[in-house]
Amino acid sequence: FKSKTELFEELLRHGVGLLTASLRAAAEESEERGGTRVEALDAMIRAGLAFIDRYPAFTQLYVAELWRTNRAWQSTLLVVRQEAVAVVEDVLREAVDSGELSEEIDIPLTAAALVGMVLVAALDWQA
Repeated sequence: FKSKTELFEELLRHGVGLLTASLRAAAEESEERGGTRVEALDAMIRAGLAFIDRYPAFTQLYVAELWRTNRAWQSTLLVVRQEAVAVVEDVLREAVDSGELSEEIDIPLTAAALVGMVLVAALDWQA
């Protein structure tokens, strides 16, 4: 790596990439078992908690960086965060389309809230 920024950006990409992959896998496994989209969301929450349990130091770093501003890696952080949130958005959208959830929910806000809730609650749970 040529710089601290480059190293940190790659750490963010890798760590959040692992989280995103675990969320996606949980949703896919739920679907393969014939589960509903709401059950897929439950599986994704459990997968998120398992990820945080496995990588607590990364999670603490990630959550702390989400709140900091004027960092060289801010744009990378926002991109990888949106990738994780998008996985949850997809399942929420499918749940709305299938009638499992109300059409009145704000999908992007709900997805961001779920991801944030899991991250913060799990860190509190581990404290």
